[in-house]
Amino acid sequence: MDRLTVLGRILNARAFSRVFANLRFCSSKVEVDEDAEVPSKKQKIQQVMNVHPVVAERVKTRSVLAVCGRDSIDFLNNLTTNQLNQLNDEAACLHTYFLNSKGRIIHDALIYKPDDDDTLFIECDISSLQALQTHLIMYRARTNVEIRSVEQEVGVWAVYDPLEIDGGAEGTQDSIHDTSFLDDLDLGGKILLSRDPRMWPLGLRILAPREIDVAQSLKIAGVKITDAPNGTYKSVRYKLGVAEGIAEIGYGRSLPAEINGDYTNAICLSKTNYTGWAPGALKKMVENRMLPLMFHGNPAMVSANSPITDRRGKKSSPIGYLRGVQGFFGLGLMNIPSVLSDRYCIVGKVETECVRPPWWKNEVKSSDINELKEIPQRAND
Repeated sequence: MDRLTVLGRILNARAFSRVFANLRFCSSKVEVDEDAEVPSKKQKIQQVMNVHPVVAERVKTRSVLAVCGRDSIDFLNNLTTNQLNQLNDEAACLHTYFLNSKGRIIHDALIYKPDDDDTLFIECDISSLQALQTHLIMYRARTNVEIRSVEQEVGVWAVYDPLEIDGGAEGTQDSIHDTSFLDDLDLGGKILLSRDPRMWPLGLRILAPREIDVAQSLKIAGVKITDAPNGTYKSVRYKLGVAEGIAEIGYGRSLPAEINGDYTNAICLSKTNYTGWAPGALKKMVENRMLPLMFHGNPAMVSANSPITDRRGKKSSPIGYLRGVQGFFGLGLMNIPSVLSDRYCIVGKVETECVRPPWWKNEVKSSDINELKEIPQRAND
């Protein structure tokens, strides 16, 4: 064996020895790390809160009624589309509709269950607060309930991440825009906090005494709050295709499924015998649905309730109606077969695009609506 071969073997042996030593060293490091203290759930949540900014916005278009008395749940159960017996510690808030005798929506609402067993809070459109109170009083006969406005006492807040809309309807622990850490917050007994039951990207819904600044309470709790332009929450709703209030839904004009109530957890299909219910009515396919719109022109040139026409001008009647405008985005009650043939349409003189809500890709699995283009991002939205 020549000298070069011997020298090579010696060097290889030394190299192998160094590698083996490094492996043993790495192994000992891993063992030390395994013995290290694992952060608690509370510590992990605190770490996320410190780096994950959210928006806390008072929703000035919403107000609250209080329904008190031992018959409060049974009373409202006879008037709404959802099953209020589901209200418990795990579901402190439900989305529901009040219907007229023809099964059309007259009020949309979120109903909250605080710790008091005999009280429910109804969040509704501020412009129809008195009308809803009158509607409830009309059916109150022979029930042990008291109905009163708490508009001057309770304010409505939304806490959300505007970027979480990109994650669709479901939150995941791995998402950089996941806001699940908010679910474990405790802001005190006077503040009622619940995940928005309609869909995940809408964040939290909070009822709080009007004198309390919820944004400041969140900061004290360790949540990082970021500022957002006025109307940001409305823009988030529009991108998701979520309508609320009389101006967007209309009074006695729309069926629950047309407003996507069957996909926003507002309807209990097994529930019967409430005002507006008809056998099989809620299971019928509807041709019109609320969809997000994106304007490819000056949105100042369009106005709510304008008719929407097809781009080619082949249809003599409108294919939809504009229900709201917020920046470059809008809500339209659209004829789905017409939209599937061409997602582009005209509002006034502005070319407009019908877009698929991001959450529909998970929820509407068997519908042709998946053929629509998903909403793109705009730099100036």
